[in-house]
Amino acid sequence: MATAAPPRFKAHPIPPTELDSREQIGFLHPGYLAPTNVLLSLPRVDHIADTTTFGVYHRTALLACQVISDNAFDTGRLTLDRVGQQPVNVPFDGILTEKAYYVIVSDSPGMYLLFYFYTRSEDDIINLHKGNYSGR
Repeated sequence: MATAAPPRFKAHPIPPTELDSREQIGFLHPGYLAPTNVLLSLPRVDHIADTTTFGVYHRTALLACQVISDNAFDTGRLTLDRVGQQPVNVPFDGILTEKAYYVIVSDSPGMYLLFYFYTRSEDDIINLHKGNYSGR
């Protein structure tokens, strides 16, 4: 007895010209200054229903950032500010649409260690930890 072939999946690829016209979302290191603070950029490929707005799924972006932050699955999070005081208020299955987000790894000496080697100033590390770093 023959069985019918399953229906074929029809892909609807995004035209390259349309994708190129969308600004990517940057995921930034809080201890470095622009333009050297970009850890990752992701294209806006996820669509918010009933709008013309595109972004990136929160869970997808967070997972990618946690992986490149030394697998910080328990402590890695995204914020809107460099010191981590403004958490992202988008559900994990929601879509991020801001231009940039900071990747914060809570209680991670690694972030401050990298920052220390970059600045070579203990005062800068203390100020960054307190949220007072000006980026001289």
